[in-house]
Amino acid sequence: MEKKDFYTIYIPALEKAFQNDSINLGFYVKSPEDYLDDEVASQIDQHLEEHEDEFLEKTACYFDAKSHGFPSV
Repeated sequence: MEKKDFYTIYIPALEKAFQNDSINLGFYVKSPEDYLDDEVASQIDQHLEEHEDEFLEKTACYFDAKSHGFPSV
């Protein structure tokens, strides 16, 4: 998957995740991957495994911090 294609899919999911980041389901705040259908989610997961990206790493840290109720990242 090309980086452009990845972000075309990922950014709308990220927006939805940010809109709902105050909803904590028992130490779990939904990440952008949770807002994708299963087929696309597997392609996104594969891309994430194959490509490291500082932005994506910080995004994951943000949702992890929100899940655990930390006041800041």
